[in-house]
Amino acid sequence: MRAEAAEGEEGGLVCANCGSPLLEEDEECTVCGGGLAPAPSEEVPAEPVEMTPESRRLHYIEIALVLGVAFLLPVIYSLMYWLGNAKLSAETAFDALRRIIDAALAISVLAYVLYWQGRSLRRIGLTFRKTDLFWTVAIWFFDRLITSAIYQNIHGFATPKHVPAGYGGPLQWLAVIPGAAHEELIVRAFLMTEVAELSGSWAVAVFVSVGFQTLYHLYLGVPAALTVAGGFFVSAVFYASTRRITPVILAHSLHNFYYLSRL
Repeated sequence: MRAEAAEGEEGGLVCANCGSPLLEEDEECTVCGGGLAPAPSEEVPAEPVEMTPESRRLHYIEIALVLGVAFLLPVIYSLMYWLGNAKLSAETAFDALRRIIDAALAISVLAYVLYWQGRSLRRIGLTFRKTDLFWTVAIWFFDRLITSAIYQNIHGFATPKHVPAGYGGPLQWLAVIPGAAHEELIVRAFLMTEVAELSGSWAVAVFVSVGFQTLYHLYLGVPAALTVAGGFFVSAVFYASTRRITPVILAHSLHNFYYLSRL
């Protein structure tokens, strides 16, 4: 069966049924077979659009809801440790289990908010491609490069706070990927997309995302928080450039697996 051809937005021929590019007008579409079995295309995150005042207020409420559920307590505890100059306690198996539960709850709330926005996790970049492994390693490499450079410059006049190793059992390893997805889906993909839509600037979105993520890492002390902020910046720039969060989640997980392996 032949596909009917239509003119695409950029002037090329595309399948009128599924939008796949065609070389010739009477060419059979290899994606949907000319209308027999359409294949859904990957959702592409939308560019920032203008908002009405009512829509803008609603987005602020949604941001507050998602960030509140996911990070209110971490922000409070981080500021308490930082301002009170308290010593960090070693993590336990319960802490690792709690992180898994917190991640599941926060991501569920995020998915619910996205659903009412008419979007999905795929729409904010949670998709899978063959090149994800390459980009994962690339992000991790530049993360290590920048954080090492920052550490070398900070170490001379400020000593990072000591973080006790604590529990390193199976639950700690199982919590790595949920914890990475928790942070990156919300602080990176969701928050950056929302800020870009509200401000019309992905540069502002990068700044807000990195700033907020650094805020709840202040429990490590300012030197360490500034060091890890370099890695946050790498991930934020990658997301702003590609609108894809999967390699960022995997790179974050790789970083944490590497850290655990050295304990």
